[in-house]
Amino acid sequence: MSTVAVSATTGWARSPKHTLANLGVYSVFTWKRNWLRLVIWAVVTVGMIGFVADYYLGIFGHDKTAMQGFSDIAAQPPMNWLIGTVSDAAALTLGGAIWSKYWMFGGLMLMIGMLYLTTRNLRGDEDAGRAELMRAYPLGLHSRLAATIWINVVGSAIIGLLCGPVVAPIIAGSDWGGGATGAYAFGLSIAGLAILGVGIGALTNQLAPTNGGANGIGIGVIAVFYVIRLMGDMNNSSTLVWISPIGWGQKVDPWGANRLWPILLQVALAAVCIVIAWVLERRRDLGAGLFAARTGSAHATKFTTTSVGLSLRTQRASIIAWFVGVVIMGDLLGSVVQKMHDLLSNSTFGGADVQSGLVEGVIALMSGIVALCITAFGIQSISTVRANEEMGLAEAQLAGPLSRMGWALRRLAVAFALTVLMLLVAGYMMGYAYQAAANADQTLTMAVFIKAVLVYLPAIILLMSVFVLGFGWWPRQSVMVAWIVFGLMFVFMIVGVATKIPQKVLNLMPFQALPAIPLDPMRWTPVLVELGIAIVLMVVGLIGFRRRNVPVL
Repeated sequence: MSTVAVSATTGWARSPKHTLANLGVYSVFTWKRNWLRLVIWAVVTVGMIGFVADYYLGIFGHDKTAMQGFSDIAAQPPMNWLIGTVSDAAALTLGGAIWSKYWMFGGLMLMIGMLYLTTRNLRGDEDAGRAELMRAYPLGLHSRLAATIWINVVGSAIIGLLCGPVVAPIIAGSDWGGGATGAYAFGLSIAGLAILGVGIGALTNQLAPTNGGANGIGIGVIAVFYVIRLMGDMNNSSTLVWISPIGWGQKVDPWGANRLWPILLQVALAAVCIVIAWVLERRRDLGAGLFAARTGSAHATKFTTTSVGLSLRTQRASIIAWFVGVVIMGDLLGSVVQKMHDLLSNSTFGGADVQSGLVEGVIALMSGIVALCITAFGIQSISTVRANEEMGLAEAQLAGPLSRMGWALRRLAVAFALTVLMLLVAGYMMGYAYQAAANADQTLTMAVFIKAVLVYLPAIILLMSVFVLGFGWWPRQSVMVAWIVFGLMFVFMIVGVATKIPQKVLNLMPFQALPAIPLDPMRWTPVLVELGIAIVLMVVGLIGFRRRNVPVL
């Protein structure tokens, strides 16, 4: 018997010479994977800006005195440090109020969102093996990078361009709205930050060996830009503000100078990052990064071999970054409370009782903002159990003498303990910043600030328990569902009060149901109810985890 070897040549035996081969095909694939996320970002960003504009029109649009009072508060140094400095020309316009309310946090949120979306499509696909699978098709070397960049850049630009037509007709209803030009400049300045986020994501994808590392480097770069801008505003240094690419967006000065050329600087920097990423992609192996993964120790410490130790080890960079951020935020927000106290003490508005109530209201508001941010950390920390399952770490640990319940409970305990500790640090820093002022009212003790932040713990635990429920019964969607619920709570907490939603409905929301004013008598009923619901959700979720397969990919 003889055998005959038959060989056939294929058109994709080697990588295609054209580095953008099948770019159109991969662009369609990328769009289908991401269109919903881009639409959600557009709806949330433009919708929130439109809501803020309409809300402020009702408050300041026809009341010049109220507009002046808001401008005075926004001009206080701690507010400048947080949100940037509003120019004198824009300060007394309705547009300037919208800018001070939304631009810094909304722009940074979209910037980070575009960073994450870029690394998800690039480094995330390499980590998951999808990039290797796609490259088995005759796909050009740069097709993945190009498809991701152009879709995200166009999406960012469209989001920014939509802001102008939404805001301009709303502020036109006020005699001091500021004009349509400022509305379009405002939207384009947000788009500039988002495009810069895409460029940073494209570059960090080439530098880091993992998706988490790429995101970490990108967040670090954005944090450095923010701190440089913050230092510039703290020291009234225009030079430092101009050094920061975030400061370039601030210098657009919507409803003031309406400069558009600083946006070109952001786009140019994004282009430089993309060109560098383009060059590096030709020089690195698929799945590798310019920075090689650090070789671990040959011998693990006894603590690291435990479930708790491994959890802390894998989250160490995130934990450190969040604690640093919480310390800075607590200090700045405590300064805002102190400045508000001084502002009211030097006025004759409303009398002592009214002034005291307003200061407590500011404490409650600042505490709510901190608690909402820490909720994001809690969800991120607790969702690492799902990430560990997908990476195979859970399966490896459960292969040893460790029960499912033991593993899950230890991991959940780490997330809950870190969240409580972060709340305590935030409350302490707010109280420290407030009491550091020589003229601070000593009736507001450190305990008041700690209580004001810690009272939101049941709501945070309730939102974290939503993930636990999903982790047990619908693990693939658990992280997404948890973040969607968090987003809804954000909307209810930030804008719900100003809408026509009945107060009875708002009072059923986890954050609104709690006794936020720190000097009010403690109401234990909502606290116990929320904790009870959270416990039930976690128990049901753990039962589901015990019954299902591990891993579920």
